[in-house]
Parts: sequence; structure tokens; C-alpha cells
Amino acid sequence: MTPAPNAEMSGSQTSGSQTLIALVENRPGVLNRVTTLLRRRHFDLLTLSMGRSEDPDRSRLTLTVGGGSAGARRVADHLIKLVEVLHVEPLFDQPAVRRDLALIKIRPDAAELPAVNALCSAFRARIVDVSPGSTIVEITGEQSKIERFVALLTPYGLAELARSECVAMCRGASGFGASDHSVGQTTSQTTSQTTSSTSPNPTS
Repeated sequence: MTPAPNAEMSGSQTSGSQTLIALVENRPGVLNRVTTLLRRRHFDLLTLSMGRSEDPDRSRLTLTVGGGSAGARRVADHLIKLVEVLHVEPLFDQPAVRRDLALIKIRPDAAELPAVNALCSAFRARIVDVSPGSTIVEITGEQSKIERFVALLTPYGLAELARSECVAMCRGASGFGASDHSVGQTTSQTTSQTTSSTSPNPTS
């Protein structure tokens, strides 16, 4: 999905933006229902990425929204009301890996190829196609890294640029797998229920 014209591209957190992860059922039209809800509620959706998860019956959404923490909570509270949405988790300040992917086509001459190779090595990018008159480079990373790399490649004849949206995953042992979370709950709802169940019974 293409972000709004004034939206920042995906990757590392931009000022005031937050990342959310959602698990949804693999049903026809689920992405349309999600985007329709966000549009009708006038949420500031910056980026959205959807793909398969480890469960073949579920897909994983990564969303970047504006409005800070409060905006992310409102988005989560509305998304979880959709029947197809099984779980939503705003990442907030949790340690997480966020990545974009970019394919960059340039037109270097033969004398410039060693410099292009050196840039690829420095940025951990790789050349995936060399054809007469063009070279395609692939890079993954956060927004700032990709933008620096593109700027450095531009003098070598930038011809095309294709970028994916942000995907994210929490660091550490706790995960966002289908078996890690209760269906139909946001993280805040799960935490609230856990606290409630472990609180002493005032009548005991």
C-alpha cells in the first residue's frame, strides 16, 4: 500500500509515529476491511504491509500510524473489533527490528562498478542483476540507512527505485506468533485481564 503523499517512508520510527503488528485471518477482503475502517475513522495511516505468517491460516499486518502512543492505542482498539482481526499489539518502546526492502536500478559505466561494489559492501547491500546498461541493487534496513544509500548511488545514474513498507518483529524470547496471544485481544486488554486474575479477592 502506498502511503499518503505527505507521509514519511517506512523504516525507523519517525517523529510522532508508532508501529503496530496485527494477526488476521486469511479471508478474502480482510485487507480492504482494515483499510476502510482506518479511512472512515480518519486515522493517520503512514504505511501498511501484509504478508504470510508462520500459520498458513493467518496473515501478519505491520502498520505505521501517526498520532503518537494515544493514536496507536485508538487504532488498536478499533482494529480488534473486526471479526477477522485476531490480535493487535502496538510496539511503543519495545525493542524491535524494523526493516524495509529496496530495489535500486542504476546505470553505472564499467569504470564506476568498483565504487558501486564498495558502497554495497559498506551498506551490506548486494547486486542482484547486472544487465547491459543497468545494475540492480538490493538493500534491507531502516529508513535512514536506505535513504543514505540511495543518495550515494544517485550519481551513478538512478533509473528506478522500488521500496516495500516496513515489517517489524519484537526482539527477545517473547514473540507474536499465533500461539503466543489470546484471540480477539490487544496487548493492553491481555495485561489488564492478567492483573485482574492475580489480584487478591477482596471478599476472601
